[in-house]
Amino acid sequence: MRTGHAYKLTQFRVKIRKTQKKKMVWNVKVLVAAEVHPTNAKSTAYVIRTIQDVESGETYAFPTNLQDIARHSQLAGLPPIISAKNAISKRGQYRTVKCALSPAIEKLYRDEYGNFIFEMVMLEQVSAASMSFVDSGSACAATAPTAQEAMLQRKPLQSLTKEMVCQKFAGRAQNADIWLQIFVSECERVGVALADRIQAVRIFLEGSPLEWYMAMRKLEPTETSWENFSSIFLESFSSKGWTEVTYAYSYKHMYGSLSEYAIKKLGLLVDADPYLSEQSRVQMIVCGLPDNVKDKIKRGEVITQAKLLSELGRLESVAKGRARTGQGNDERNKDSKESSDRKGQQGYRNPKHKPCSICAKLGYHGRYHPESKCINNINSSNYKKSEKTDEKTIRVANNTVMEALLNEGVPDQKN
Repeated sequence: MRTGHAYKLTQFRVKIRKTQKKKMVWNVKVLVAAEVHPTNAKSTAYVIRTIQDVESGETYAFPTNLQDIARHSQLAGLPPIISAKNAISKRGQYRTVKCALSPAIEKLYRDEYGNFIFEMVMLEQVSAASMSFVDSGSACAATAPTAQEAMLQRKPLQSLTKEMVCQKFAGRAQNADIWLQIFVSECERVGVALADRIQAVRIFLEGSPLEWYMAMRKLEPTETSWENFSSIFLESFSSKGWTEVTYAYSYKHMYGSLSEYAIKKLGLLVDADPYLSEQSRVQMIVCGLPDNVKDKIKRGEVITQAKLLSELGRLESVAKGRARTGQGNDERNKDSKESSDRKGQQGYRNPKHKPCSICAKLGYHGRYHPESKCINNINSSNYKKSEKTDEKTIRVANNTVMEALLNEGVPDQKN
């Protein structure tokens, strides 16, 4: 009697377990990836590569012809798969997501015997060693690509350099050290490989630096390291004199916008000494301002470059009374810089000074003075009639008279 009751109880429990098992969902991990479309290279296709049973840890891969996500319509409609597709924006990216499959969807990927199938095709079980993608929780990490795969995935150097934001280096009034730091940071941002930087730097050189680069490539046809190239570059183009430092420190506001002056001098100070503190740069900029503007800036409050520019914008109207015609800050300061550079050189003259045209017509070339004050200008109060001029005039007149007298005295040759 007890045996029969125990048997019925056991059968009842088995039936309950089967019912619960049917109602239970199947927890799996699905690998979603983006790759080149098999028929159109310009398009991107989303594929489902593998499916993994969370409980057993077994992973099965879909054949290539069955990986298109369009074939997995019911699976692709689940929220985790949709979120994975939205997170993938570039080819080569992928996500591994957890999904809870209902019994209806489970039948599409596993039969009643527990075999993994899809569209009546038995799936192949793969191990972690043979998989090109390895699961790492919510996202997956790829195994290290081979050198050939990395080369195929890398963008052309020309495309990468177009994405770089870097001013060309011409060697004139540019700090080579700062420019090279900007170039390296841009290479790291866009993904230019270390071995390609020597080729990439050629695109951002012009003038004499470009000629220097071509000469260096001829002298060293074999590939050299970037570290060696950068050290030679800095040694060749780093400023070794005091001209740029003197020009930057002595640059002053003469007329025009105060903000433009401050930005210009800030750039000069950074090129001259990039290690100056911000407060020192602010003080040097203020020192070059007119006294009537300088006295209105509170030293204790304006301690940053942003505050200084804001204060100068407010004081722009003060400088309007000082505006005058003529050459601007850059030209005046440039003349001062050139004068200091070439001071003491024999025969140097300012290229804007022209010789006197009145003296040049009289044969006195190379005389530099205002024509209004020229002693040979008859309209000038300094005009003096020289004896040599009188002698030349008389001599010309006498020659003419004598020629006429001689012609009168000579009989006609025809007679």
